[in-house]
Amino acid sequence: MHRLLHILGTALCRFTHRVIKYIFSLGSKVKFAVYCQLNCAHDTVDPYTISPHFPAKLYLSKLADTLEVVGVEWVFSHFARYNVSDTEAVVLSLSHDLTFK
Repeated sequence: MHRLLHILGTALCRFTHRVIKYIFSLGSKVKFAVYCQLNCAHDTVDPYTISPHFPAKLYLSKLADTLEVVGVEWVFSHFARYNVSDTEAVVLSLSHDLTFK
């Protein structure tokens, strides 16, 4: 499993999940260097959509190639990610109040 963040968004990828690569300080502020989680193709059948009380969603197991820096103030939730195959990963919300279906 990987630790993910749900972040408001940047020019590289909007309101999406990201995987933390590095945590560092820049001056007096804590920053994260992160990779964006890539969406599956639009025609991919997501088996988790039928379970409204299990806040999971299917994504590609591959992450974006570009590393980006975000501030901690952009984070509003945490997620867990598990590669279910070589090409797909399931992302599960660790928040009781936030769903992303």
